[in-house]
Amino acid sequence: MIENEREKEFLKRLWATFKVEAEEHLSFISSGLLELEKGLPADRQNQVIENIYRRSHSLKGSSRAVDLTSIESICQSLESIFKNFKYQSVPDFPEVFDILQRSVDIMENILSGQIDINISPILTQLESLKTGNLDVETLTKKPQISQSLPIKDEELPDKTGGRFAQQGIKNKIAHRSEEIENKPAEPSHLESINPPPKTKESPSTIRVDSLKLDRLLLQAEEMIYLKHAISHRIAELKELNPVFRDFRKKKTALFTHLKSLRKISSKYENQGDELVEYIESVHSGIRQLQTSLNQISRSLNADYRIFNSMVNVHQDDIRKTLMLPFSTLTESFPKMVRDLARQSSKDIELEIKGNQIEIDKRFLEEIKDPLVHLLRNAIDHGIEFPQERQKKGKPAKGIISLNISQKESNKIEIALSDDGSGIMIQKVKDKALSLGIFTREELERSSQQDILSLIFDSEFSTSPIITDISGRGLGLAIVREKVEKLGGRLNIQSQEGKGTTFYINLQATMATFRGITIETAGWKFIIPTLNVEKVLQIHPDEIKTVENRETIQYGDILLSFVQLSHVLSIPNINNTPQSLENVNVVILGVGERKVAFQVDRVTNEEEVLLKDLGKQLLRVKNISGATISGSGEVILILNCIDLIKSAISSAAGPGKFVSNKQENHTQTPHKSILVVEDSITSRILLKNILESAGFEVEVAVDGVDGWLTVKEKNFDLAVLDVEMPGMSGFQLTQRIRSDKNLSQLPIILVTALESREDREKGIDVGADAYIVKSSFDQSNLLDVIKKLI
Repeated sequence: MIENEREKEFLKRLWATFKVEAEEHLSFISSGLLELEKGLPADRQNQVIENIYRRSHSLKGSSRAVDLTSIESICQSLESIFKNFKYQSVPDFPEVFDILQRSVDIMENILSGQIDINISPILTQLESLKTGNLDVETLTKKPQISQSLPIKDEELPDKTGGRFAQQGIKNKIAHRSEEIENKPAEPSHLESINPPPKTKESPSTIRVDSLKLDRLLLQAEEMIYLKHAISHRIAELKELNPVFRDFRKKKTALFTHLKSLRKISSKYENQGDELVEYIESVHSGIRQLQTSLNQISRSLNADYRIFNSMVNVHQDDIRKTLMLPFSTLTESFPKMVRDLARQSSKDIELEIKGNQIEIDKRFLEEIKDPLVHLLRNAIDHGIEFPQERQKKGKPAKGIISLNISQKESNKIEIALSDDGSGIMIQKVKDKALSLGIFTREELERSSQQDILSLIFDSEFSTSPIITDISGRGLGLAIVREKVEKLGGRLNIQSQEGKGTTFYINLQATMATFRGITIETAGWKFIIPTLNVEKVLQIHPDEIKTVENRETIQYGDILLSFVQLSHVLSIPNINNTPQSLENVNVVILGVGERKVAFQVDRVTNEEEVLLKDLGKQLLRVKNISGATISGSGEVILILNCIDLIKSAISSAAGPGKFVSNKQENHTQTPHKSILVVEDSITSRILLKNILESAGFEVEVAVDGVDGWLTVKEKNFDLAVLDVEMPGMSGFQLTQRIRSDKNLSQLPIILVTALESREDREKGIDVGADAYIVKSSFDQSNLLDVIKKLI
C-alpha cells in the first residue's frame, strides 16, 4: 500500500516536471515558427530549423517517458518535417505554417487535460507536409469554412527532387479559394483538430537554473555563521553576571572597612558618609545596568530562538528544491552494464529498485563514480561466465541488483548485489600474507568481516590480471574514500558461491555537520563528530610501546597512539616536557581503521559549515576545508581519512618531528620502462605519456627487437603490443617468463584484441595487466603502472 502511494506520488511529480518541460519546448517551437514565417537570413533560418528539430526530438522522447503517445506521434511528424527542411527550401506561404502552429495548439490542449482529442486529421496534414503531397483543399481549410471541392489528380502540386512547387501551389490556392467562397458552409472535419483556445492558468511549477539554487542554498547555509555569532554574543553577556556579583562582594567588604575606620576616628566620619553615599549611588547605577543587561539578554535569547527556527526552516526548504530522484543517475546504468557484459562475454541483467527516491543532487553527482566502480567490479569479478554458472546449477544469466531504500527521514541505503561467485576468503588471506598486512596468527584471530574489509585497501586485488574493466586494486579504495568523504559508510557482505552485496549508507541531504573543536600545539582544529569514536583521558603509564610504536588499549584491541601535532608537522613552540598528568585522547575511526590521537584539549561541539580553501588550495593533505566560529575565528577542519593514513604510514615513528626539508632530501630514482610497439603512432603516444609521468622510456619496434633489448638492459616494467610481426606480444611475454633472470618483470599488454579468449591467453602466458586500446585511457595506464612498480 505504501509502495503504491509512493509510486503515485512519484508519477505525479514526474508529470508535473514533464508538463513544465513540454510547455517550454512548445513555446520555443511556436516562436520559431513565427520567425520562419516572417522570413530570415539563411544562417538564422538554419539555426531556427535546427533548434525546432531538436526541440521536437526532445519532446518526443519525454512524451514517450510519460506514455503520452498523442504528443509523441505529432512530434515524430514534426521532427521528420524539419529534418527535411534542413536540406530543402522552407515553404513561404502561410497555410503550411497554419498546420504547423495548429499542431502546437493541439499539443498544448492535450497538456491542459484534453486527452481525448482526435489527432488523426492533423497527423494526415503533417504527413502531407512531410512527403510533399500537399492537398490544396487541406491547406486552405479553416475552422469556419466547412465546404471543400474535390481536387483532381492533375491539380496536385508538382514536386521536383522533394522540393515544394511553391508557385504552383499558390496559384491553385488562389483559384480554389474563389470557388470555395461560393459554396454553402458545412461542419468541417478540421474543427476536431483545431479546438478553441483555452486560457492558460499560471504555472504551478517553474524551471530554475540549478546554479541559482546552489547560490541560494549557500546563502542560507552561511546564516549559520550569524547564528553562531549571536549565540557567542549571548554567552558574552552571560559572562558579565559574575563581574556584577564580584562587585557586590567588594562593595560589602568596603562598607565593612569604612565602618571600622569611622570607629577608630571621628574625624573620618563626614568623609566616610560622603564616600558611602557615593559608593551607594555607583552601586545603584550598576544594579540598574545589570537589570537592563539581563532584560536585553532575555530578549536576545527569545529573538535568537525565533531566528534559529526561521533559518532552519529556510535551509530545509532550499535543500528540498535540490533533491533529485535516483533515476536521473541510474538511467544510463542498464546500457553500460549491457555493453561491459558483452565485452566480457557474459550474460548479465541489471535490476534497479527504488530509483524514485530523492537525494541531494550534490550527493547524486558525487556517488556516481563509486557506483560505477562497484558495477564494473561486479561484472568483471562477481558474475561468472555462462558455462561456469550452468555447471554450478545457476541460470546462465547473472543478476546484478541495485536497490535504493529510505531507512529514516534523512537516511538512504544503497545496496548493490550480484549472484556471482562471491569473495573467496582464502584468496584474500593468501594475498594479505603475501603483502605482509597480517601474520598467520593475526589472520586466525581476525573475523571474516575484518578480512573482507582488506579488499578496500588501495594495494589489494586478488585478480590474476589487471584489465580495463577492473582489477587495478584502486577501484574499491576509491569507492570507500568517496563514500566516507560524503559522510557515509560502506559495508560488505559476501558468501562464497552465492554472491556479494555492498551497502552504502548516506544522508539524503548534504546538510551541515556536527564537529568537535580541539587544540594542539597552539592551533585550533575541528574534527567531524561522525569520525570520533571516543574522547577520553588516560594516564601516561597506559601508553605502551609495541614494535617501536606507541599504543594504548581500547577495549579488546591495541590502537596506535600518536600526537596530532606530529602528524600535522606542527612544532611545539613551547617545548614543554610531557606532563605526568592525564593526557587528552581522541579516538578517530574511518571504516575498520582506528587511531588514538593525543591533543592538548577538547573544547566544545557545534554545528559546522564546511568551506573549501579556494582554487589555489584545492587539495591540502589532512585538511578538508575551514569554517568560521562564532567569535570570527577561521578554524581548519581535519580530513579524518587523510589523517588516519598519515598516522599509520608515518615512517618517523611516534614522538619524532619530521620537517618538510628533511622529507625533500629523499629523491625517488626514475623507473625505466620498455615499450614494444610496431605502430610508430602508438609508440610515440606511449613514450610521450610515460616520459611526461617521469619515467625513463626505451622503445622497440617489434617483438624480436623487444626480446633483444630486454636481454641487454634492465627495466622495471614492459609495455607490449600483442599483434606484431616476427614475435607477438603473447610470445614475447611467454619467453620473458621462461627466463629465470626476467621472470619477475611486470608486463602490461596494450592491444586492440578484446575477446575473452585473448584475455584468457594473456593470463595464461603470464601478463600482469591487459588493457584494450578501444577503451584506452592514459590515467588508467599510469594507475596500473603505479600499482605494479
